[in-house]
Amino acid sequence: MKRLFTTVISGVIAVMLLMGSAPAESLLSLDDAAALLGNSTAGTVFGEGEVYTTEDGSTELGMVYETKLYGEVVKVYALDGGDGTIDAVSVWLHSGDDGVETWLDRVAEYTGTEMQALPESEASGMLSWSCRADGLVYTMRLLDDVLTLSINEAVGELR
Repeated sequence: MKRLFTTVISGVIAVMLLMGSAPAESLLSLDDAAALLGNSTAGTVFGEGEVYTTEDGSTELGMVYETKLYGEVVKVYALDGGDGTIDAVSVWLHSGDDGVETWLDRVAEYTGTEMQALPESEASGMLSWSCRADGLVYTMRLLDDVLTLSINEAVGELR
């Protein structure tokens, strides 16, 4: 149930800009983003970030960091699974649909696996692509001109 909650929250956060964060000073690689999973040390990799919570402030969800990936400023959301470790990572890549192919190619090059298009959401019109590599699931989503990348551990039947 905790994994399901984390996956749902990851998807929701992946399409939302929740708040501002520290200036982009560090350089992120996809290795750095994937290495966050299972760690409690996001701050040591990305410097200072900001805590983000549910809208009413009653539940802390994790940390948000601003950094650079492939020379572009991105936001990294490190989602806390409730035990102090990071269960999911979402990266807000950019707004706009120009560059989707570039990011699909970057993730495919990094993982060694082509991202596969998933069925378009009838309700929201969200476009999604996914691939699995090295025990992780990489999912890109495009909704209302916001492109995100989520990285989760492959669990259950996803392994």
